[in-house]
Amino acid sequence: FNLEGTGTEGGPTPNFVAYGASKAPLAQILRSLSVELRGTNVCVHNIAPGIALTALQMAGHWADLDTLRIFNILAETPKTIAGNLVPKIRSVVARGQSGTTLRYLTQASVMWRCLTAAWRVNRWFDIWNGGRPAFNTTALISPCATVSGNNAAPSSTAEQEFSASAREAAARAEEPPRKQARWAGQSSGGASSRDTGSHTGFGVPRPPVRKGP
Repeated sequence: FNLEGTGTEGGPTPNFVAYGASKAPLAQILRSLSVELRGTNVCVHNIAPGIALTALQMAGHWADLDTLRIFNILAETPKTIAGNLVPKIRSVVARGQSGTTLRYLTQASVMWRCLTAAWRVNRWFDIWNGGRPAFNTTALISPCATVSGNNAAPSSTAEQEFSASAREAAARAEEPPRKQARWAGQSSGGASSRDTGSHTGFGVPRPPVRKGP
């Protein structure tokens, strides 16, 4: 199983050139190996997980509101994506199939998410509060950093910059939200289930959706 990602479709991957270059040939590798290995007991597949809320995915996007709007519509947690793809992986293995691409985000699901985008506003990031995270961002701190107590020592300048931006986003998540005209059925002055203190990571209910002005 080869894992597709940003760059698989040939798009640019600035600041992650090596990563994008490693993903671009996967479609060709799949087609070639599926023919080459025909008649053997070896099967080959690609996995396309879509947009997962991971440290790598968020690097450089914390302040990019346009990208965060897209993430609110299309992004999911790794746990949700795995829950969808793992049964499919087991199924193709059990059937002995080869040469398939297992996608979390299909064309139909992308269209559905876009059509229902109004119900996904501020799902992960509060665009009306400058992109304030609506979930516990602790899991997005760079895993490449060597942590000792409260001090992190990233192994490169890029990792150091990312860790700083991730910690800043985590700090913003603890700030009290600005007063807004309406909540989904309640005022922001009341108790909110978006209080990140009760969050333990990604395995939590999604935050309530805020209505538009």
